[in-house]
Amino acid sequence: MKNHIYKLLILLLAVVVYSCEDMRDVFDEYDKDEIIYSAKLDSVKIYTGEKRIKITGQMPSSFNVEKIRVYWNKREEFQDFTYEKADGLDISLVINGLEEKAYSFEILTMGANGITSVPRNLFAYVYGDGYKGKLEARTIASFSHDFEKNDELVLTFPNSLTIGRTTEVKYKNIEGKDTTVLMLGRSNKVILPKYDVDTKVKLRTHFVPVDNFYDSIASPWKVVSQFSVYSFLKDISVKQELAGAKLFFKNPGKKKYRIKLEYTGYGENNDIRPGRKKTIHIDGAEQNDYIYFTGVTEENVKVTVDDYFGHYYKNKKFVIKDPIPGIQNLNINSWEVLNASSELPENPVSRVIDRNTSRRWYWRTAEQAKFPHYLTIDMKKEYLLSHILLYPADGAGGFAKYDLEVSTDNMSFTKIIDTGSFAYWRRSGTYGEVPSSSKVRYIRFTATKKHKTDYINLSEISVYGINE
Repeated sequence: MKNHIYKLLILLLAVVVYSCEDMRDVFDEYDKDEIIYSAKLDSVKIYTGEKRIKITGQMPSSFNVEKIRVYWNKREEFQDFTYEKADGLDISLVINGLEEKAYSFEILTMGANGITSVPRNLFAYVYGDGYKGKLEARTIASFSHDFEKNDELVLTFPNSLTIGRTTEVKYKNIEGKDTTVLMLGRSNKVILPKYDVDTKVKLRTHFVPVDNFYDSIASPWKVVSQFSVYSFLKDISVKQELAGAKLFFKNPGKKKYRIKLEYTGYGENNDIRPGRKKTIHIDGAEQNDYIYFTGVTEENVKVTVDDYFGHYYKNKKFVIKDPIPGIQNLNINSWEVLNASSELPENPVSRVIDRNTSRRWYWRTAEQAKFPHYLTIDMKKEYLLSHILLYPADGAGGFAKYDLEVSTDNMSFTKIIDTGSFAYWRRSGTYGEVPSSSKVRYIRFTATKKHKTDYINLSEISVYGINE
């Protein structure tokens, strides 16, 4: 009986051992099919750039990650980035040298024995030479240079809807130093202090094509040579003449330029005191011409030029050495025009000596009359004259040639202009110099040759000298 019990126990033990071996085989098979992953990046973002991309993310504490791999071009290309735990939580990966096109990137971490993380897929378009070749620096809409205000050049640009980060402007200042100024974002104005007007300006704009662009792409440099208005200003000169000065300018292309002349001198009309601030506006469309201005009491003259399109050079100073004091406009209401070839009632001959160049004496010949036409002014007493200015008016008609004479007795006359000439439509004055120390009472003007018609007009005859 005991033998039977013993044999039964041995049999049960054998069954248990065999069953345990079967269970081990099951667990071994299960362990063989299990997949182990390394830690993956969290909060992953991708930023595009010029021929490169940047990937950012966060790496949780992980002891099994040795490197991070990024695949692209269907896994034909990749780049590995070594990872050290000491690198910290934030990860930033940059891949350079990419072509301009759309990409699909696959990013994963790799540990010892080739263990990897679950891959993350990211998409981005990389910009390059194709996009850059279409870029242009922002266009200058207008500029203003002020010689009095720290030689400041202000460049103004049209408002921009393009995503731009900065416009970079380089120039040489009046101290000879290369200077860079940045205009940020969508601003439309930049100031260049101490700008040397004889040098060039160059600029380029940095563009940001999309919101997730982490750097910028610069346009080619645009070189702006001396602005055309400056070439006109450079040819301007001021020379002392008689009791004032001549401002000379050249405009062979007859471009539309405007000159503003500011100086201190004697007043006009009912205010002939010295020290009056005076301004003259000149249309510079006349070719190789000048403007004569009188009654200067201070030596500094300021000139501003522009092209009617918002391009200015302001307050260029010229110096008149030793301006002659005491010379003023003598036109007085008591003067009288003794005779004239003819006149119209609505434009009386008295307007020619009324100190107002905006009103004109408009006269025409009688039905059978022809050139020459004339008038004589009686100043009622003798004056020591310096010069006489003539201002023709706008409009049809006008005269091409003329004589200007002076006298003390209205009988014997001395010519101070013999066969003078006026350009058609000319608005600025021309002058005749009176011989020095000459006492004059009568002035005779004679139009000797017409321009196109027998209709003649004249705005003003301004007489300058000393009122003793």
